[in-house]
Amino acid sequence: MENVKISFRQLSEIAWQQILSATAFKAHYAQAEFFRKIDALDELRKKADYNTGSISSSSAWLLYSAAFYFRPSRILEIGTFIGKSTLSLAMGADDRGEMCEIHTCDVSNDIDLPATTRSKIVQYKKTSSTAMLKQISESGDSHQFDFVHLDGRVQREDIQHIRSLVHENAVIALDDFEGSRKGSQI
Repeated sequence: MENVKISFRQLSEIAWQQILSATAFKAHYAQAEFFRKIDALDELRKKADYNTGSISSSSAWLLYSAAFYFRPSRILEIGTFIGKSTLSLAMGADDRGEMCEIHTCDVSNDIDLPATTRSKIVQYKKTSSTAMLKQISESGDSHQFDFVHLDGRVQREDIQHIRSLVHENAVIALDDFEGSRKGSQI
């Protein structure tokens, strides 16, 4: 048998084809409603103490599709800001019929996200990733996270907490992970 080599990029393309095919059936109206809800979150910028960047609508759809495909029951997120990624993940889980629990922090802001999903969102406002992870670790809750979205500044000391909080088969989605962009400091 011939030795087959698949690059990371090819593997990523194959994975995304599978993930996106799971939501390809969504009617145009349903997608339009999703994007309307996500784009409406930009109004929350007015309430921000620190106006940081946010994910694009296409990235929001990818997170929605990933949550729909993987069916997480517990999601850990670092970097809430106006909640585009948080609500995308919650809507993806909801639309698959899986209520999930999302724990998310934002070190700079204390913006209340709209309650538009069935999934439970636990916000750690004006809380660093390290403080949130310590609080979760010390809570005695033994249910591990099966999906992680990192879109904020992750500190070295966070890594051990994350390792202890996530399931061994957890899906980890990264944003801002290279170069001098935020989140690239680990």
